Amino acid sequence: MSSATLHFYKDLPAMRSFAEIGEIDAYHPVPGDWYVVITDVIGSTRAIEAGKYKQVNVAGGIAAMAIANVLEDMDYPFVFGGDGVTILIPGEVVDEVRDVLVDTRAMVREAFALELRVGLMPVHEIQDSGHAVSLAKLQISEYYNQAMIAGDGLDWAEARIKDRDPDNPYLVPEDHAPLRRADFRGFTCRWQDVKGPHDETVALIVKVVETDPIARRRIMQEVFGAISEHLGGEGDYHPLRAEHLKPTRDRAYLHNEVAVTSKQPKGGLRYQLGMVKLRLQMAIFRFAVRTGTHLPIRVNGNNIADLPRYNVLSSDFRKFDNTLKMILACTTEGRTRLVAHLERMRARGVIYYGVHISDRALTTCLLHERTIREVHFVDAADGGYALAAKQLKSQLRAA
Repeated sequence: MSSATLHFYKDLPAMRSFAEIGEIDAYHPVPGDWYVVITDVIGSTRAIEAGKYKQVNVAGGIAAMAIANVLEDMDYPFVFGGDGVTILIPGEVVDEVRDVLVDTRAMVREAFALELRVGLMPVHEIQDSGHAVSLAKLQISEYYNQAMIAGDGLDWAEARIKDRDPDNPYLVPEDHAPLRRADFRGFTCRWQDVKGPHDETVALIVKVVETDPIARRRIMQEVFGAISEHLGGEGDYHPLRAEHLKPTRDRAYLHNEVAVTSKQPKGGLRYQLGMVKLRLQMAIFRFAVRTGTHLPIRVNGNNIADLPRYNVLSSDFRKFDNTLKMILACTTEGRTRLVAHLERMRARGVIYYGVHISDRALTTCLLHERTIREVHFVDAADGGYALAAKQLKSQLRAA
């Protein structure tokens, strides 16, 4: 593998505005010796209906932290989708990644009683089948570069990885014996669900039907225009406000973090020691955030009193993985008008969409300990992207 291939993503020029995601020239074909990695929680809708929406979020996204620790950096391409994550990796690390995915799957099963599907597909196989996967990079902050994925190859790969054939060659088998264990250091789960500035917090997914790049760009611009017309600017619809972020007191949320980092259920010694340590940290954390006191304690180089601001700065409340995904704060009236606009676009045959309505957002935080890199996954509570995707799939089936 050449150095250029290994560092393909790092060397991409970074876009500066989310509005550029429709620009054809911003995307570059992924090297054929890379791999697509897809994880998702099996039966996520049932788990969400049983009240395990936060556990589904954690289980869906935690592989990104494990792989960041393999790569010793978080500046690599991944997109969080609520109940799973799509990742692209250079082939040089595929054996180590496969190992940590197996360990991640076992941890999710042990900690949350959830089943995590994990699969890998060589990019050259996607390309050899006549499909394309391209990447662009958007600089969200100095701490977070966000990957944008385009091309029909991702849908093609996902369909095959999720095939229920017991001999599916893309799934990592249950009997795979890993030589490397997953390291989840950097994962945190310490914020209460976040009330938005308006009535609702909405998960929105939009899939453009057009395959022609110029036509797709035009449709995306219309969607962005509708969001601006009905919801206002980014400052109006951003779901997070620093002043609304409060350290959690919810024992279930603290359990999520300790269960992941200790890899033990509640009765284990590592779990118990981890919980004692976390409760002490949370007492200090709550004091610093509540009072704004700048204690001599830093996380990723930032004082703990400033963490709410950095959470907002490096959040992934909007993204693109060949579908547009956004978490939006809005009034009921604004959401009603936006959905009516999207429905008219669907009637024209140019998009499909899914919406899930909540009254708050939730965050899952990944902070790479060896670098300044961090990302704060954002979803709508009580189902978010997973339930919006359910509506989208219903529209696709009915088409």
